Amino acid sequence: MWTVVYLANNTDVKNSICALLDNNGIINRVHAISPTEEEVGICYDVLVPAAEVSAAHALILDEEL
Repeated sequence: MWTVVYLANNTDVKNSICALLDNNGIINRVHAISPTEEEVGICYDVLVPAAEVSAAHALILDEEL
């Protein structure tokens, strides 16, 4: 099961989180959330497998992201 570990409010933050997870061997995927069909104000859920949640949270907190 996939679990949300971060909600990014822009593409740069999403890319930073995904790169951090990738560089540390944590599989991740992203789900875009848009309040409108025009994709204005888009946010991103960053998800990891349930078994990786603790490791992902620790990495994110260590990097102060």
